[in-house]
This record gives sequence, structure tokens and C-alpha cells, in this order.
Amino acid sequence: MFVVAVVATAGFAVAAIGLFINAYRMSVANAAAPLDAESVQAYETAQAKLLDGTGPADDRALGGEPGRNERANKLGATRTSISDAMAQVTQAVQKGEWTPVRLNQAQVEILDRLDMGGVTPEAILAAVQTPTELTAGQATFTANCAACHGANGNGLVGPNLTDKYWIHGQGPTEVYKVISKGVAAKGMPPWTHLGEEKMKQVAAYVLSIKGKNLEGKAPQGVDENGNPPPSTNDG
Repeated sequence: MFVVAVVATAGFAVAAIGLFINAYRMSVANAAAPLDAESVQAYETAQAKLLDGTGPADDRALGGEPGRNERANKLGATRTSISDAMAQVTQAVQKGEWTPVRLNQAQVEILDRLDMGGVTPEAILAAVQTPTELTAGQATFTANCAACHGANGNGLVGPNLTDKYWIHGQGPTEVYKVISKGVAAKGMPPWTHLGEEKMKQVAAYVLSIKGKNLEGKAPQGVDENGNPPPSTNDG
């Protein structure tokens, strides 16, 4: 079933790739020095080979880099042809057996570890208990995060980080991933250019101020039990 999920993701991209090929053809036709038909055919052949190939799944369907399969191998995901995969999906839909496929907890943890590189949740929690690490994390936070989250983490444009209600998870892994990957929908950029050590220290500092309940932006998100604040203001 997981295989179907991976390949189905690629399957739904077929239409988009088809449109891209048509746009490519149009650009070739309108170019001052258009490419020859042999070049276009070679491109389409390569696309067809990609879409109908078998073997290790492409990591892009698992949040990784295109052309790599480290994540797929660790999760045991493989590719099958688009036609076979979509036939399986169609059959399942017709039988009323189709359900969204979700990663199990072990697979989620594997992807989390890959996302965190050389940093571990244990290292972040240890840094929370280390004054020098917290001081370094606070300095990086002040220089890079205070403009949105406030000098004390009590929220400005970004959420208040000192209450017990958080939007994207409250554990060391979730906090680190928000820092490293950013939250594009909320306007927060990824901070990978800081490097793993500084991101670890910032994550530790953010965890250390949780629960201080400083006056600032109204609570957003949910607490560790999934309960929203008495009155939410996620806008």
C-alpha cells in the first residue's frame, strides 16, 4: 500500500508534466533558433522512462531530493510503473477500499532523523540543561528571530513562544524542524544557513522559554494534549 502511495504521488504529476512538455514544445516553436525534433524526442523519451520506470522510489515523494533514494530505501519503498500503480488505485476506488495512506510511527521517526541531520532530540534536550548552550541559543535568537517573535519570544508577527500553546508541535524534533525547514505558509524562512549547531542551540533556547507565559501575542495552536486556548487568534 505504501508503494502505491509513493507511485500515486508521481502518477498525479503526469498531467502537470504533460503540460510542461506542451509548453516546452511551444517555446521551441517560438524560439529564434528552435531545437530540432530529435532533441524534443530525446527529452520526451527521458520523461517517459522516468514515469514508467521501476526500482527504488524517488525521494522527492518523501520530502527528499529528486534523483536520490536514501529515504525510500530506509522505508522500504519501491517504484512500479505509473500504469500499474494507477490501475491499483482505480481498482481500490471501485471496490470502495481506497483510503489515504499514512506513514506509520517508525517511518515518521526515520524521516525525522533524516531531516535533522547530525542533531538528535537528546542533544537538544541536553542543551536545554546547559547554560552555555542556552546563552548561545539566545544570542542567535535575538539576532535572527526576535524581529518576528519578540525580544523575549513573546510574539510579534510570529507566535508567542512562551505560552503552552504551539502551532507546529512542542517537542525537540518538531521545534528543530520548524527552524531548519521554516514554515512557508506563515512567512517563516528556513534557517539552515545557520548550521546544525546554532539551530540546535536555538531550539534548546525556544524550549527553555516555553511556559514562562510572558505578556504578548495571544496564544495560538494547541497544548500538549491537543486542546486549543480558551479563545484562539490564529490570524
